Amino acid sequence: MKILFCASECFPFIKVGGLGDVIYSLPKSLVEKNQTCSVILPLYKKIKEEQRDLELVDEFYISLGYRHQYVGLLKKTVDNINYYFIDNEQYFSRDTVYGHFDDGERFTFFSKAIVETVVRHFKDYDVLHAHDWQTAITIPLIREYNIPLKTVFTIHNLRFQGIFSFDMVFDMLGLPPYYNSEEKMAFYGNANYLKAGIVFADKVTTVSPTYLEEIKSEYYGENLHGLIKQYEYKMQGILNGID
Repeated sequence: MKILFCASECFPFIKVGGLGDVIYSLPKSLVEKNQTCSVILPLYKKIKEEQRDLELVDEFYISLGYRHQYVGLLKKTVDNINYYFIDNEQYFSRDTVYGHFDDGERFTFFSKAIVETVVRHFKDYDVLHAHDWQTAITIPLIREYNIPLKTVFTIHNLRFQGIFSFDMVFDMLGLPPYYNSEEKMAFYGNANYLKAGIVFADKVTTVSPTYLEEIKSEYYGENLHGLIKQYEYKMQGILNGID
């Protein structure tokens, strides 16, 4: 099986929290079981400064509304895992990973760049595995573009959902208006990326069985407990990995 992992961080290149550890250890474990794994990340300033041996494999532009944004695709292979990095100075040449006023735009760009990269380089893969809100919107885009990959979405922290105005989302992604509905990704008048990941993914996992049970409750469900119960038929809590 060929699996493409999409995430906003991965040890040892960039790590802010536990997500970075999972994106390091899970592909490593699967490769040891004779699976083919690649990981795609933003080329943050820190990575660009520290990783001097990255290979440029592609350059192209993607449309974001009226704009055309540059995408550089770089690669490094470590322990039989191919790590790919999306380069764009406007969005990723900053000293910190998160907490910027335009994080919605940054990771929307990243997600659309991922999908175009899949079209150009990974159409022979079997699974796209997205993690948390920063890459959740790749999943409906994969469906919208009729790309024949199965999709898995993992929730690491339900509190951070990626909630943005539909004006921004529709402008950047060009999605049809029907995505602005409660059945798709609408959430109290805005677009909710994490919700979109849950709704559109073929399978949804959480970081443990206990966490899955917790987020079904109103107390821990961050206003998505009803949605999680609705889609629990395709959800599974897996401790630090995937079966």
